[in-house]
Amino acid sequence: VVVGGFSMGAAAAAETVLRYPKRLAGLVMLNGWLLPGARAAVEEGRAKDLPVLVSHGSADEQVGYDCGKAAALMLQAAGATVEFETQEGLEHVASGFGKGKELALQFIEKVFGHVA
Repeated sequence: VVVGGFSMGAAAAAETVLRYPKRLAGLVMLNGWLLPGARAAVEEGRAKDLPVLVSHGSADEQVGYDCGKAAALMLQAAGATVEFETQEGLEHVASGFGKGKELALQFIEKVFGHVA
């Protein structure tokens, strides 16, 4: 199972994947951030070898680009396999439901193989 979300959904997805007692196949965060519980789980080593896609618009007016970048850096430092994608000049919705959605589908195909 790959769990993903957009904005607050991305924060909830990260918390779910990182705190879930069993290993999941991956995490997709579109324009999101790490909540305190997710950060604590990362510090406990729960992100090691986890495939993660973090995608964020550089002009996001709702969730700062720095939030996505910080999440990617923290996950990577904890041993996750992170793909960090920047949507240059795109705002919140445009980056999440445009290029971000395409990247999420590509990431899922990479994790599971070809998806029809």
